[in-house]
Amino acid sequence: MQFLKKLRNFMGKSTLLIVLYISVIQHSNAQELLLQSRLIWDNQAGIKPHFKGAIYENEQEILPFFQQIIPLKSAQVEEIYLQSTQESDFILPNTSSNKTIDEIYKPIFHVAFERGKPYLFLKFLPFRKEGSSFKKLENVKIEIKYGTNSNATGFKKKPTYAANSVLASGDWVKIGTTQNGIYRIDYATLRGLGINPDQLDPRNIKLYGRGAGMVPQQNSKARVDDLKEIPILLQGESDGKFNPGDFIAFYGESQLNQWAYNENTQTYSFVSNLYCDTTYYFLTVGTSQGKRISKIPSLSGESATIGSYTYLYFYNNERANLIKSGKVWVGEEFDRITQQSFNVSVPYLITSEPIKFKSSVTARSFVESQFTVQVNGNGILNQTCPIVRPSFEDPYTCGLRINTTNFLSSSPNFTVNYSYNKPSSGSIGWLDFFEIQAKAELRNVNGNFVFKDAANMGSGKVTKYQIGSNRNLTVLDVSNPIDPIIIEGTFAANSYSFTCATDSLKTFAAYDGSNYLQVTNAGKIANQNLHSLTNPDGFIITHPNFIGEAKRLAEFHNKKDNLNIHVVNIQDVYNEFSSGAPDLCALRDFFKMFYDRANTVAEMPKYATLMGRASYDYKYRQKPNSNFILTFESNESFDPTGSYCSDDFLGFLDDAEGGWDIGNNNGELLDIGIGRLPVTNETEAKQVVDKIMSYYTSTSFGSWRNKLVFTADDEDNNLHQNQADNLANSLLNLYPEYNLEKIYLDAYKKESTAGGARFPEAQKAINNSIQNGCLIFNYTGHGGEVGLTAERVMGIDDINSWTNGLESNGIKLPLFLTATCEFSRFDDPLRFSAGELVLLNPSGGAVGLFTTVRLVFSGTNADLNQKFYDNVGFDSVSQLNPPHLGDIVRKTKNDYNVVNTRNFTLLGDPFLILAYPYYGVKTSTINSTDVAVFNDTLKALKKFVVTGFVTDKNGTKLNTYNGVVYPVVYDKFTNYSTLGNNPPLSTAMGFQMQNNVLYRGKSSVNNGDFTFSFVVPKDIAYEYGYGKISYYANNDLKDANGYNNRIFIGGTADSSAKDTKGPDIQLYLNDTKFVNGGLTNQSPKLIAKLYDENGINTTGRGIGRDLMYVLNNNQTQAVIVNDYYQATLNSYQSGEVKYDISNLAAGKYQLKFKAYDVYNNASESTLDFEVKSSEKPSIDHLLNYPNPFNNLTTFHFDHNLNGQDLNVLVQVFTVNGKLVKTLQTNNLATGTHFDLLHWDGKDEYGDKLANGVYIYKCKVYSPGNKTIEKTEKLVILN
Repeated sequence: MQFLKKLRNFMGKSTLLIVLYISVIQHSNAQELLLQSRLIWDNQAGIKPHFKGAIYENEQEILPFFQQIIPLKSAQVEEIYLQSTQESDFILPNTSSNKTIDEIYKPIFHVAFERGKPYLFLKFLPFRKEGSSFKKLENVKIEIKYGTNSNATGFKKKPTYAANSVLASGDWVKIGTTQNGIYRIDYATLRGLGINPDQLDPRNIKLYGRGAGMVPQQNSKARVDDLKEIPILLQGESDGKFNPGDFIAFYGESQLNQWAYNENTQTYSFVSNLYCDTTYYFLTVGTSQGKRISKIPSLSGESATIGSYTYLYFYNNERANLIKSGKVWVGEEFDRITQQSFNVSVPYLITSEPIKFKSSVTARSFVESQFTVQVNGNGILNQTCPIVRPSFEDPYTCGLRINTTNFLSSSPNFTVNYSYNKPSSGSIGWLDFFEIQAKAELRNVNGNFVFKDAANMGSGKVTKYQIGSNRNLTVLDVSNPIDPIIIEGTFAANSYSFTCATDSLKTFAAYDGSNYLQVTNAGKIANQNLHSLTNPDGFIITHPNFIGEAKRLAEFHNKKDNLNIHVVNIQDVYNEFSSGAPDLCALRDFFKMFYDRANTVAEMPKYATLMGRASYDYKYRQKPNSNFILTFESNESFDPTGSYCSDDFLGFLDDAEGGWDIGNNNGELLDIGIGRLPVTNETEAKQVVDKIMSYYTSTSFGSWRNKLVFTADDEDNNLHQNQADNLANSLLNLYPEYNLEKIYLDAYKKESTAGGARFPEAQKAINNSIQNGCLIFNYTGHGGEVGLTAERVMGIDDINSWTNGLESNGIKLPLFLTATCEFSRFDDPLRFSAGELVLLNPSGGAVGLFTTVRLVFSGTNADLNQKFYDNVGFDSVSQLNPPHLGDIVRKTKNDYNVVNTRNFTLLGDPFLILAYPYYGVKTSTINSTDVAVFNDTLKALKKFVVTGFVTDKNGTKLNTYNGVVYPVVYDKFTNYSTLGNNPPLSTAMGFQMQNNVLYRGKSSVNNGDFTFSFVVPKDIAYEYGYGKISYYANNDLKDANGYNNRIFIGGTADSSAKDTKGPDIQLYLNDTKFVNGGLTNQSPKLIAKLYDENGINTTGRGIGRDLMYVLNNNQTQAVIVNDYYQATLNSYQSGEVKYDISNLAAGKYQLKFKAYDVYNNASESTLDFEVKSSEKPSIDHLLNYPNPFNNLTTFHFDHNLNGQDLNVLVQVFTVNGKLVKTLQTNNLATGTHFDLLHWDGKDEYGDKLANGVYIYKCKVYSPGNKTIEKTEKLVILN
């Protein structure tokens, strides 16, 4: 408590400090400089003032906040001093702001913790008023005064947790209760629960649980650790046998009848359990005697007598979540039916006492509307619902309108009638709930009832309760429902009375043995012991359906990354931390237990993977549902901009945290990195685990790891393009070893279609960038659950078509970062979002996404995007110990801690490490001159020889590294401009890319060294400037990257060899066995092998001088394939293009391929082929060669089953039909030409067949049991 006391002093003194603020502060020895910061104001920001790192509370807010999260030496903070060291004049924008600008800067601050370390959370408006004018802050200095007994780590006394769960041993049965009252478990019930009562000692029967209600959301509130033994009554246990007449009785609770009392208003409020309607308990037969309910005598002496109690009634028919987000579900709809009635009965109502009534309604109406509430025809309440606006970003309804009133009823039975005055045809109203609190006579109701009353509650007060009842009544004090006590009373004149202290609100359960409640059987529980787990680096929390795949993923990381990951069944978490009931806070408490147990930061858990999809429908009200692992849903359930779901809640593990939607949403810091794999079945789980594991294989090596792609939406006054371009340029300056591709929609021609505006070329570029691979794909702009941009440049069909995750294509899986709206919502059971499909696509897509689940704001998106790259791990220090995805996401969110960040989530594996190239690559010499002193210019048509070496992370040459390096020589930056397709929302914007490739090579690395040569193409930009050599290397174990961006390029060589001949071209489909005119499927792979004595031109700078192909001479659909050219190992003269042609219709085609050499000499080659749908397997050109033959022939045919495993059977017959030979082979996924079956002309017995004509039948079996059959002749000539 010392820390909390100091924090209160700190907050109190901060208020005093603000009042006494002066411009120049007096320094004391105890003051220390905490932060000195310059605010870099953007003078081009227009009416919205902006500085680097500015925080806006929402998109509509005009004035930004200065916010910093600053590491502290100690959590013991006495005072904070804020000094402005420089200010400037500021003109307040005419646009109104809801922020009040004061005469002094007023900081808001508190101490927060991240992984045990204290941080100062500081926020203030950097403007102040001076007379009639305003000032803005330019430079600020923050100083701090620490308290005594400084504690640098912030570690505190740890809560005590059980070393082992009670569920670790013994036999257990889980039972459920749904009402408040006394339950009975008799001989027959035990048998129904799977317990043999004849083989147990009833004295050892024990009941465990924690009672009803949710686990407290705030970490600081008390809770039950593991399960607590609950005292029970056991009739007939004294003989040590459970006889047929014996039974167990205990007090059980309902999740649907829990109330909180407010002493100030003297009213009750219903407390809903968001997650579950059943309260669970655990029954076992132990080895020692169980707890039994004790008795206390009734008090004697002076007391107040009460013969009444407060009857509580709650009506809530949860039918609909109006925006499919948030916690609130409303009930009856008032649309076509505008009046609805509800009957209420209050047993033994005291009609002279007023009934308290609370009502909650909401409406969607573009004009003001109203509910009228009547009881038995008498109006008691009018509830006005304000108008809403029709915009998608505005609240869907007016929000909950909660009103209270009182009324009298002359009868215990009455009707509550709701009427909605529907002012227009589009107006709709909904009833949320109503509550009734009435005074009723205290009588025995049905022999089993619960009552409470606050009429005589207070310090030192004693109350005598009189209950109209028979003499068999027993009363229990169940104010602590897991420790009930019998209060002995007396019976006289049909009244049972007892007396007890009522210094606090008491709850009582009474029963007479005539009407026990019955438990439900939730099944036997296997032994478990989560409390005993030790030293976790993290957890995979999984639904039981996916536990096998969760274990496979954990074992992979444990071995690969030397981690200790525990796989945990989510139901086991509920059993030990919320008494078997689903509860999100139970999972948070599970994580917190290990966080609290840690004695050092290194011992704290770091990551958690949630394996299973979530749902906003916690209670399966609608079908189908996908509520495998819970997520946090906001209290806000009507405003799309304020409603969200988030897994972050599970990562706030310090004692003062957990206050989401209670008080503070963004003043808490994540302590573990959390990611989710939103799978719904075992197949999806296996596919996503396969995908993650494949990311680490040698087939994933490739220069795609050197590439970052930045994509931006158009319109909005170029906002998204500017944001993306600023971020991309900043990254390139910091990390030039990476190569950037920019895909800005407005840089492409916009086309009008029947379905709306489209950017087909931008769409193609995006798909190609995914197929070719990149380390990170970054999108900024508009989006939604079904794709990106209003022009649908990325939709579900695109996502499902990607195959960049297939081993046959080389694993090239990016991390997606989408600064857009709800692209990856994972809690709508009726729709898989586009982002989910990007992850779940088994053939491609992404290895993970840092992405959005709800509406987000553009400004904060951009800032969060920047924070992501601040933490992504590209810097040299991070590369010594590369961060896991969980680290990146945790630090990003903590560094930019605003409400908007909660709408971002990690869909992916937080244990995963991005595919950063591991080692470095450096240039040694160019044309035998040390690169440090090389000052020559790379001129067109001149040959250059470059040497270099692979280094370790410290820059030292790796003499044992042997592999392949892939150098790419880039020309200078090229200036581009967007087109301004839609002015004024889109205007022309300039940007630069370094994307013209002068040479793309492939060279051997021997003992760390490599050499490559190339001739600079004629097609360069002839102005002089700096180009770049980009390197990627790998040896199937570790890869490397590097760069040299100080090579000067421009002009033409003084002399060059004469060359007038174009490149040699050889064309194939799928593999080099393909023959002209052959058969293929709808998506063949084009292979173009090229050779030229001076090299191939791939710059793309000369108009029309590209590597390109056309189909059927359709020049308007020419496909440029410069980026797909790869030189042959250790040769600049030869290479090949591999390009996937997709979605060809059935029919015959002619492909014409054109190539240029570096001298701009052109060549063309053609290839004919026929496409047949792979849905209808086909073989063609069946033959054997040679034919006739003597001692060996090979069977050939073309087919349209490229990439599929085939079983080929050839049967040889005489002309009379006698089978003489059967040949068979399995053809593992190859191209579309088969030639793997050979025959020596001998029969089944090895004897040579006679000369003559024979018939052979070829059968091809494809996956799915499809069979193709064809017959031909052959001739044997011995």
